[in-house]
Amino acid sequence: MNTYIITLLIILLLYFCIKNYNNIVENFESECKIPKFNPSVWNTKKNKVREFNNCYSYAMEDLKQNQNKKQQPGQLCSTMNPLKKKNYSCKKLLDRVKCDYPDTYLLEDDRDECKCNYYKVGLFIDKMGDNRDYHFYKEHKDRDFWSHKPGKTKVTIYDSDNNVIKNPLESNRKYKIYNYSEPCKYICKKYVKNPHIENNNNK
Repeated sequence: MNTYIITLLIILLLYFCIKNYNNIVENFESECKIPKFNPSVWNTKKNKVREFNNCYSYAMEDLKQNQNKKQQPGQLCSTMNPLKKKNYSCKKLLDRVKCDYPDTYLLEDDRDECKCNYYKVGLFIDKMGDNRDYHFYKEHKDRDFWSHKPGKTKVTIYDSDNNVIKNPLESNRKYKIYNYSEPCKYICKKYVKNPHIENNNNK
């Protein structure tokens, strides 16, 4: 085989690879990307991480450093007014989540799975009396449990009975102050790399 034919074959091979780059990458990266269970990243007091990243930012994998307040649903969306107690309903909170993260979508059936590169988030609310509140949980499908970060406290995989959360719908969500008795539909959140998380994962 002469040099001309070899060169031509190499050019054709390069052309094929460039033209089909996306399909080739997808085949190599066939495993769906989901959040790792990495509590130490969220539990650190450095850069005010633990204090000002709450259940919402934790569930959304949206860790921020050196904040002076906790992120609330609708805060990232320019069309939303600040969150108030009157907004504590499933529909209004889910609308705010969708506005903050447009790639999210709802599951009609809680038993359904999210599509590849998405993971489940559960939203529950307590709208009784003055102690109205919301709370988010995040699924770790590869670990067969869910986790959450109550306010300023550490990430945990346990419910209020100290049982591992296999499904928030079936776990005890009644705490000392709040009782998140009302479930909202499960959310599918697209996995997006967060540099503050990824940098710590690779240490």
